[in-house]
Amino acid sequence: MQANLPLCSDHHQARTYREKAKRGAELLRYFKENPEAPRSAGWCYIVHLPDCTVKVGMVGTEGRLSARLAELHEDFGGNVDILAVLPGGKDTEAVLHSHFGSIRIPGKGERFDVTEPARVSGELLSFALSHGIHPEALPAVEEYREWADDPDAWAARQLA
Repeated sequence: MQANLPLCSDHHQARTYREKAKRGAELLRYFKENPEAPRSAGWCYIVHLPDCTVKVGMVGTEGRLSARLAELHEDFGGNVDILAVLPGGKDTEAVLHSHFGSIRIPGKGERFDVTEPARVSGELLSFALSHGIHPEALPAVEEYREWADDPDAWAARQLA
């Protein structure tokens, strides 16, 4: 029998990540067997952050992508280098988290270490660069880049 004990934030995050990784492994098998299967709504993004880590995250709607990139910019204090934006939201994110889980940084959620010359870190970067930005996501990416170039002008334009 399993007791319902409260977990500290580190253990809660680790449990959540294990559950995501298990789901990702199942989805990876499913999508390999059914490449044309529909994916969840939204976008999965792979970005290089100013702290030299790579984040694999998702947004559930198309309209949320540029805002999320701006949030990451503000959270990490600098421009976010967008390596790839893929369709599929939660599904695509879960598959990538599962596949590249060996280089996930413990305690850092959805961030991955690509500074080591390990084979898997090179695979993550190669995967991202080979897939690039989906054409339908380009307007949101350009909106973020415009904002990143001049946040004050962007804010003034939004208020007008």
